[in-house]
Amino acid sequence: MKYPKNNLNEVIFHIKFSPLSKLCANENDAIAEFQKKVEKEFPNIEFEKKRKPKYNADRTGKLGEDRNEKHSTWILSNENKQIQISGRELRMIHDGEIYDGFDDFMGDVNLIVNELDEYDLTNVEFIGLRYINQFKIRNEDQIDEYFNPSLHLKKEEFSKNEFVESLTKTDLIIGNYDLILTYGRFNPDYPNRTSKKDVILDYDCINQYDEEPDYISVNLKKMHRIIESRFENDIKDRLREEMGWKND
Repeated sequence: MKYPKNNLNEVIFHIKFSPLSKLCANENDAIAEFQKKVEKEFPNIEFEKKRKPKYNADRTGKLGEDRNEKHSTWILSNENKQIQISGRELRMIHDGEIYDGFDDFMGDVNLIVNELDEYDLTNVEFIGLRYINQFKIRNEDQIDEYFNPSLHLKKEEFSKNEFVESLTKTDLIIGNYDLILTYGRFNPDYPNRTSKKDVILDYDCINQYDEEPDYISVNLKKMHRIIESRFENDIKDRLREEMGWKND
């Protein structure tokens, strides 16, 4: 996503890892200490505590509630980006309005991973990188001008029936990665039938192989290239020009 103007809604970095004993043993103090280390970029801190039901199957195979398991979420944030730390996972979310390219985004990723390493981060079980693009459509002609026809985004695809919303989900295996592509006509005022339908191009690339923390950056760079390649396949030059691309 290399354009001066973008239509990004959010960019999300997501990892899951083995429990960090130093972070969980004295959670309040440990999170406060972690927040001090990233305070320049994420100065605000808040805490959400929930009870997450845990279900087990009894001897008949029937699912029933076994017990409640504590589920806590710490949120470190500034106005346009946040870190969510919950149990054995972490998400970093950038608002699309402040996204200034992959290298800038990786600066925050590296900051977080380096600080987590102080809490004995040894095994990463899941890595995710997600770009959610949302395009406001003024008229149906823009569909032909902006997007690959293979996405089947035009109203005419639905014959004479009025549609309220239409989203398609496709899972692709690309090397060691899964690319989950969700695309289509999104209704931001659902279920309002008269609302204009935006176009969503949502690319969620994941790696579910165990990795050492040192390989997070390597994986994210490969995942970014996969997402970028697919995005370029799904749009046309007219949209590229709208986003600031110049064909010199």
